[in-house]
Amino acid sequence: MCHNNISSLKFLRDVHCLRLIDLKDNAIEDLMEVFHLDSLIYEIDLRNNPCTKWPNYKEIVLFSIPSAVFVDGSEVTESEMVSATITFNPPINLLASRGATQLTLLEQLNVPKIDDSMTSYDENSPPLIILSGPLAVKKLALGRHLFLKNSDKIKYCRSHTTRKNFTNNIENDGFYFVNHEEFHEMARNGEFLTIEEILGDSYGLHVSELVKLKKEKKIGITQLDLLATIQIKIRYPQVKLILVFTKNEEMHRQWIEDKLRIFRWIKNSSKNLWALSIHREYNINNVDSMVNKMNIVSTISNRVDVSSSYSSEIQYSNSKRFVHR
Repeated sequence: MCHNNISSLKFLRDVHCLRLIDLKDNAIEDLMEVFHLDSLIYEIDLRNNPCTKWPNYKEIVLFSIPSAVFVDGSEVTESEMVSATITFNPPINLLASRGATQLTLLEQLNVPKIDDSMTSYDENSPPLIILSGPLAVKKLALGRHLFLKNSDKIKYCRSHTTRKNFTNNIENDGFYFVNHEEFHEMARNGEFLTIEEILGDSYGLHVSELVKLKKEKKIGITQLDLLATIQIKIRYPQVKLILVFTKNEEMHRQWIEDKLRIFRWIKNSSKNLWALSIHREYNINNVDSMVNKMNIVSTISNRVDVSSSYSSEIQYSNSKRFVHR
């Protein structure tokens, strides 16, 4: 198929038996056209096409066609395959390390502060329980419930966020609401232990939340996604991770659909915000009742012992996971 002035590969979308494809000297400008190739292609040649001038050209080709052994007449090396994976599908530990490094760099670029956030070498840091898991498993509701039932031992660590503050929404108790400028200013000052982006909004756990734990001699509890959890563990080793899952796949699917439907509703019309607040409050109350049924509070409180020196370790279930029922 070389020398045919081909500009699109859509006509190959339903072809599943290609092993070698020669597309030299054509007019393919958009490198995303290679995603139309759904075969286990062994060799592909795109030389002398405008798309070869794209940044990360070869990495994109290898990522979209992982079966390729030869690209543009050259055998694919192991380092090229690794580069493609790291560029477009990096391991979560690598992503977390990158984020932690950036946050540490921002912290170091600012003038050092001698304040309550400083910990002496012989002082034990307070433990921080992080509830983590897939999207839409009601982690925030669970965390708030545990805190309210064990407020003498546990303090809920609230994250800063740029998302909307909905009146009368129980979820609002889990966040500090700031605008984008305020959030970015705190980020530039190196004040966050972790930063994550969810559905277009920014979330960050401020270092001051750990200062409060030290002052009040309590265990912290919060909820973060897995990437942010690994990220913060690199910088704060006293993290204790608890994975949260739903009882079954059908329940989780329904919660995800509810969450994404509500998100689209917000984006489509600001007039829906008041109704959204009522809807979410109703859902959160239901979750609390489900948590009560499985008596998850006693499971943690019976195994968590807080001392003034934080010398004791947090003991939790051997499987390190809790399931909403």
